[in-house]
This record gives sequence, C-alpha cells and structure tokens, in this order.
Amino acid sequence: EIKLKMAPPINYYTDPDLLQNRPWAQRALVLSGGVIFNLILAFTLYFGEMTVGNGLPRPMFEPGAVVSAPPRVNAPSAGVLQPGDLILGING
Repeated sequence: EIKLKMAPPINYYTDPDLLQNRPWAQRALVLSGGVIFNLILAFTLYFGEMTVGNGLPRPMFEPGAVVSAPPRVNAPSAGVLQPGDLILGING
C-alpha cells in the first residue's frame, strides 16, 4: 500500500497591494516592465561605453611564448629557461 503525504497548505494573503492579488494585466505589466528596463539599461551601458568611453579593449599580441612554469629537473632546458622568459624562436 502506498501512502501519499499531503502538501503543506499554502498561505495566501488578502492584502490588495501584493502582486499576487493584483489582476493578471497588472502583474504582466510589472513583470514585463522589469524585463524591458533591464534591456534598456544593457543597451544604454553598452552604447554609452562605445560612444563616450574608450570602446572595447583592443588585444595586443606580441610575438613569442612566455614560459609560465620552470622545466622539469631532468629536461634539457633545466636551468636555462626561467618562468617569465619569452621564447621568440626555435633554432633560429
């Protein structure tokens, strides 16, 4: 035999100022107003940064590869390469 537990009762408040007690049109207006404001704010900040600010950051690429960790002790480059060194070419 399977026994089902009853869900706890949901408390509904009768205050007419609560959003849950407003007509559906007012609830939809409030919810869509929040979404619309977020979209307007995002576009304003984006285009404000593009026009008034410095724009998007421009990546600066330099040739080479940076050594981020020292080589293993038994590696041929042990003691030669140090973290932070810049490798510009191989055999050249």
